[in-house]
Amino acid sequence: MRLEHPIFNGPWKPKIELNDTATPVNYSTWACGWSLPGYLPTWQVQEGDLSKDLGYGLISYPYGFEDSPDAEWISGGINSKAFSSMAIGRHGNFFLWGFSGHPGKMTESGRRVFLNAVVYMKKFDGNRPIFVPTHYDRTSALTTIEYVESYFERNRLTQAFSDEIIQAAGSNKERMRAWYAENVEYLYRVGDESPQIDQNLKSLKISNRKPEFFTKVIETWSADPENNSCKQLVSRYVGKEISTPEQLKEFYLRNKKRLYFTDTGGFRWRLAPMAPKVDRLDGE
Repeated sequence: MRLEHPIFNGPWKPKIELNDTATPVNYSTWACGWSLPGYLPTWQVQEGDLSKDLGYGLISYPYGFEDSPDAEWISGGINSKAFSSMAIGRHGNFFLWGFSGHPGKMTESGRRVFLNAVVYMKKFDGNRPIFVPTHYDRTSALTTIEYVESYFERNRLTQAFSDEIIQAAGSNKERMRAWYAENVEYLYRVGDESPQIDQNLKSLKISNRKPEFFTKVIETWSADPENNSCKQLVSRYVGKEISTPEQLKEFYLRNKKRLYFTDTGGFRWRLAPMAPKVDRLDGE
């Protein structure tokens, strides 16, 4: 929950009171959920019996949600899936409010936050999401690792991981976690295929999603204009229209303030069509 976000701070000032709630058991079966404490600080949005008065709400898949500049994860909510699943968030001019209770069942602070959200969204009138997601992001591989034993028992391990990964990490959960930590910056996907390691990235020891990608490739490629590894990296992550290190340098210097990397948008660098109308609040 990002309490510094504008919807929690005005124009109607809500009194956000946090209480400890037992951590749902199911959280431990999702990525990063195994290290959670026994209790989590929670804010009550609505009152009443979940099955009788409120009904179950909706959450959104959190992995890769914020890898474009027009999306914000604002708050989670107690749910039957992952700790990081999103109950409140924004994508372009769409606002996601996952709690399904009637407004009359909202707490006073819940009503105020909802009204603040309506005011907040006014500034995004006319915006549209930059792109429609086409790929699973790299962290979804970490989520699948938590189910690695059951995948193996059901002979479905090859559906989740490439042969290269299975040979390197086997079907042991701890080994696969260690493998992921070592290789996360070199991962990419093609459509719905299993995550793969980009060996060109790994050999250069650079991430495909950090700005250093450009400076390192420009440096290496300029020293050796016939370097096929650099050509392949630029073609995969930037675009086939760039064919020389000089073109890559010019493209980067001209566009670096607008460049962002997206897993869900195709594992490539994209240009934001315009500066975001609001600075997104990164971090927990």
